[in-house]
Amino acid sequence: MKTLIIWIFIAGALGAGMLLIRATQRQVSNSQSQPTVSTLVFDSAQTKQIERRVGEEFEIVEFDSANSGQWMIHWVSQSGDDLHWRVDSNRARGGIRALATAAITTTEIDQLSEPAGEVSITQKDDSSIKLTFGSESSGGFTAVRVEERDPEGVASKRWFGKLEKSIADSFINVSMLSWRSKRLFDIPVSSLKSIGLNAGGSQVSLDYSPRGWSVQSPIQAHGDREAINNLAKILLSLESTEFIDEPIDTATSGIANPIATIQLVASELESTIKIGTRADINGSLVYALLSQGDRELLFKIESKQLADLTSSPEAYISKTPSEWSSVDVRKLKVMGKDGRARLIADRSMDSWVIDGLAADSLNTDSINRVIKVLTQDQARFVKILPADTDVIPIGSIHFNRSDDQLLEEFTVSLDSTESGMRVLFMKELDNGTHIVWACVSEEATATGAWLTAVASKRVR
Repeated sequence: MKTLIIWIFIAGALGAGMLLIRATQRQVSNSQSQPTVSTLVFDSAQTKQIERRVGEEFEIVEFDSANSGQWMIHWVSQSGDDLHWRVDSNRARGGIRALATAAITTTEIDQLSEPAGEVSITQKDDSSIKLTFGSESSGGFTAVRVEERDPEGVASKRWFGKLEKSIADSFINVSMLSWRSKRLFDIPVSSLKSIGLNAGGSQVSLDYSPRGWSVQSPIQAHGDREAINNLAKILLSLESTEFIDEPIDTATSGIANPIATIQLVASELESTIKIGTRADINGSLVYALLSQGDRELLFKIESKQLADLTSSPEAYISKTPSEWSSVDVRKLKVMGKDGRARLIADRSMDSWVIDGLAADSLNTDSINRVIKVLTQDQARFVKILPADTDVIPIGSIHFNRSDDQLLEEFTVSLDSTESGMRVLFMKELDNGTHIVWACVSEEATATGAWLTAVASKRVR
């Protein structure tokens, strides 16, 4: 009986032991089935630099807080040139955030057999993290080695893990050059000092001064502020569809003999864009080369971005004939075809004096109307006429200062069309060519009638 009791006791103890062992095994199994998941310990908002090294490729993306306040990328071209470009801030932040939030399944041993590349992240306090990615993936994960350094550059921690293959591939298989901003310029219109366009055998040069925009070549004339500002906005909004980093000969790109050239001079930047041949079958894309100092970048651009550009100087001449304001005109002269004065009016406060006497209301209104038409009205169109153009004038108008210094001279002619009469105001340039403003408003027509009457008066 005692023996039976002892055997029952032993069996119970053994059973309890087996249960305890199995419970322990289940705990170990559970702990092994739930591996530790970590993230990189850095603040994406405090990141100042990212380096990428894959084979011979090496790029640095850094935040330029001292100068532009922008993300910039630096790299070496295949020809050995050190290049840099602005980075799309959204792409930079997105790439940094992807690493900062990436889940890394830690492993006790380094499973990285052969490195495929590495990415280093540097914080504003100079602490850094270097990730070395493996060249092989398994189960949708890529082995990674993480090395952390303190602000003094001393290694503080080294650990291993596995990262989602898609995240690793986005840095190993895709260059950070894809982060480059597509916009060719990131400067305000107000910083532009000069614009030059050359295409189709014509060219125009536009300069900005405290008085505003002016046409400097091939003629000199005051510029149309709205037209030139619109041109500047178009040029500063140009975007690349694709940067060409592989070497390509100039014959293929057409850069050797460009169909158009654009020049921009800003406060601290001078740029030239040469437009080459079409870059696709449909001609919707063309090659272009941007030169800034010793830096050159070849890219593709949509043809439609360039469709509204013209190098005709007439497009940028002000539609208002005079470059002066009405208050600048202190004396007005109406000259006959023979060059002799028919009327001389001096400004006296808000009135006019002719031959020492106050001008009557008819002449006062007519003089004020002439000045308004020339200094404020918009012409229907502006044309440049060659020196040998045959023009039949009715006379001319002189704008003078109070000391009789000539400000401007306009030859006046009348032109009859099916839609009515238009008044042509012409300014002769130094090379003999004429700028013609065709005015068709009621006030311009009335001015033409008054000038015809005054300029045709006989002189004793």
